[in-house]
Amino acid sequence: MGRGTRHMIVPHKRDDKARGPCQDRGVADDVSNRVAPDGLVDFDRADLVEVERSADLIVWRVGDSVAEVILDHESPSFWSELASEPTQRSLSRRLHDACAAEQRGVVDLAILEPRALHGARILSVLLKQQRSGADGLAYDGVIALPLRGGDALTISVTAEEGGVTGLREAAVLDRLRDEITLAVPRWVEMLDDEDPGPVPWRPTHADTARWDAIVPDHPLSIVRRVTGRLIASLRLQPWTAEALLCLPAPGSGWV
Repeated sequence: MGRGTRHMIVPHKRDDKARGPCQDRGVADDVSNRVAPDGLVDFDRADLVEVERSADLIVWRVGDSVAEVILDHESPSFWSELASEPTQRSLSRRLHDACAAEQRGVVDLAILEPRALHGARILSVLLKQQRSGADGLAYDGVIALPLRGGDALTISVTAEEGGVTGLREAAVLDRLRDEITLAVPRWVEMLDDEDPGPVPWRPTHADTARWDAIVPDHPLSIVRRVTGRLIASLRLQPWTAEALLCLPAPGSGWV
């Protein structure tokens, strides 16, 4: 799912009724032909400084911040297998299960139809995990474009906590202090939406977007902000759009 990670999962049969306006565009040839990833998609690169490039991967640093933007062409890809799910609900469950097996938490998940993409659907996911061999957490905002033939284009925004950790949670607790005068369970909810046990990668109330404004320099706030900017500016080459797999309709399975 992440950089250098590959998954092979047997796809489920698709339910055409869940497709909505997103229709099959005809089987296209392999869009890559080892074309550089930035020849397949484009987005706002203001403040991005290229630091690495290979046949399937380009890495930019985001201005002076700790974040990186990674454009990766994966084959085979977990994301193209995930697109086989018939509804967003089943896709969400499958992704949560796969991430939990890797000790990663799904903070946000959305299937989007950006107006500029003329009905094409993309998957936007925000993940968190314990930093490898270090204290603190790492965050990944992933924009996934599943393609035919088992390929996928992913744009990942990554950032990690460094130095003092827990600053976001402390800031949120301070803001919630006045709201937690009557009911102690609000503290438990803040600490963990599902289970108050010590699982650092599990999403909490402090991870929600409402708190980004009070901690704008926190890695999670940066990842969410940069990912949103890239989605708003995303453009596809015609041959990329023709090769997109159709993701399930937004909200399907719940509504």
